[in-house]
Amino acid sequence: MSAEAIAAFVGAGVNFLALLFVAGQVAIANRQLKHAQHTNEAEIRRRKRQATIDYFMSTVVERAELASELPDPSASADVKDAVKRALDGDARCRRLIGDYLGFYETMAVAIASDVYDLETLDAMDGASIRYIADSYQHFFEAVRATPGRSAHYVELERLGLQIQHLRGPENSYVPIALRSQVVRNSE
Repeated sequence: MSAEAIAAFVGAGVNFLALLFVAGQVAIANRQLKHAQHTNEAEIRRRKRQATIDYFMSTVVERAELASELPDPSASADVKDAVKRALDGDARCRRLIGDYLGFYETMAVAIASDVYDLETLDAMDGASIRYIADSYQHFFEAVRATPGRSAHYVELERLGLQIQHLRGPENSYVPIALRSQVVRNSE
């Protein structure tokens, strides 16, 4: 074999090894990028959960004040009576209900906008939100029948349905830790 052929063969071998090295570096960089993306997504989820908890806890007094003169949302017959009074012209009752539902509508918009975390909110107040969405349905419909208000409480109603979906047909709460285990075990 001539010196030129040996040089060409060695050169091709060196190029092949260099190509393997570059491919390995690309694979490592790709793994590092995926890990960084996963870490960033996990941090964003954690911050959303923390923001949800912070908001919920910072509004404890406000929620209690808004609910103080209204029936418990799980007492659907009492809620129906309050809604009837509001729709029959009791301005004070209508304002109380409007303020109360407006607060929860704002929270529902934050969930729909992906600002707050649905599962965290469900863990803290999901049952109440479901009762509110169900018990005040007649009020929602009456308000939406008013010209220019067809979108009122749509997000709150949707939030109630999302929570119902999370809880399943038995409407039973599954703790977040168990939900996370199911997700981790299925990956």
